[in-house]
Amino acid sequence: MRLQRLLVPFLTLAFTAAAHAQSWFYDQPLSPNGGTLRQSQLWIDPSGQNDSDNDAIAWEDFTLPQNQVITHVRWIGDAAPPLGFQISFFHQDPGTIAVQPDIVAAGSGPISEEIVTSFTTTPAGSLFRFEAQLATPVFVAANTRYFLSVVGRTPLSYASWRWAQGTNGTSGTFWWQRGMHMYFMLPDNRAMSLGTTYPAFVGNAACSGDGSTGTCPCGNSRGPVVGCRNSTREGAVLVATGSASVTADDLVLTTLAMPRNQSCLMFVSPNVINGVPFGDGLRCLTGPLSRFPVRNSGATGVLTEGPGLANWSLTHLASPNQFLAGRTLGFQTWYRDTTGPCGQLTNVSSARVVTFAP
Repeated sequence: MRLQRLLVPFLTLAFTAAAHAQSWFYDQPLSPNGGTLRQSQLWIDPSGQNDSDNDAIAWEDFTLPQNQVITHVRWIGDAAPPLGFQISFFHQDPGTIAVQPDIVAAGSGPISEEIVTSFTTTPAGSLFRFEAQLATPVFVAANTRYFLSVVGRTPLSYASWRWAQGTNGTSGTFWWQRGMHMYFMLPDNRAMSLGTTYPAFVGNAACSGDGSTGTCPCGNSRGPVVGCRNSTREGAVLVATGSASVTADDLVLTTLAMPRNQSCLMFVSPNVINGVPFGDGLRCLTGPLSRFPVRNSGATGVLTEGPGLANWSLTHLASPNQFLAGRTLGFQTWYRDTTGPCGQLTNVSSARVVTFAP
């Protein structure tokens, strides 16, 4: 899988998921009158020097029954702080069975974090409901605990923003208060919802970085469905949406959680094998291979190919890799990762296997 000069024209990139309707798939509704509100704010010192003892962060855990891509977040609390919100997602801390985000051990941190200043605001009694589209979609695996953190950003050292309570949830709220120098497990859950613009996935995942089909090269395992860990602390994942119908020709292949602004390209083959070390990841396609055009992962670390791939494959891919009814093909994305955990400068996503229909 070496990067060579391409002899095929570029496909038109289109973030097709954005064209689909948004749906909310997870909800922790607001408790009556807002319930118990919890502080979750950081002082953004204009001089860039100090922290405030009033700083606090709240994390809410969630577990989904299906693999999903999160594109929208909704939460409820006090009026919006002047500098917007910090929205972050975390894995469970692998070093403990306690319900705790991965924030303590060396190398820990968020799998996705962004400052949100563009959001809708709707009154909710004496509180406000906020809704924002994430700049970078976040993939979460089924039956795996994750944490969402919503933090108000304020230029005033002792101003507060409080996150309202939700009527359901699983474990309460993990909470930190700088002035107390402590972490707490609070009994009440937070009001929030998760949404997506991605339709149901097509095909099956393969070559995950969880040790099930091969051992990641330098102990950089990540988890089910996604590839081996990369410099983002996550593993890249390839998903397919639309349908497997070659007549509809609406299949969309999307790779998420790659390092940003790096070269990448997708491969296709009818032969899917157990993972073998390749760069910092596991390669699970073998010949005959065809490749798509070289792309760049851009500002979001996302690559999207399609729709229109079935027709395109007939003139641009080798005969064994063309999208034909009854044929099963595997897809995997190679990408450059110059600061990856194993020092091999490249990595690969998990794979997706699709059986095509008429």
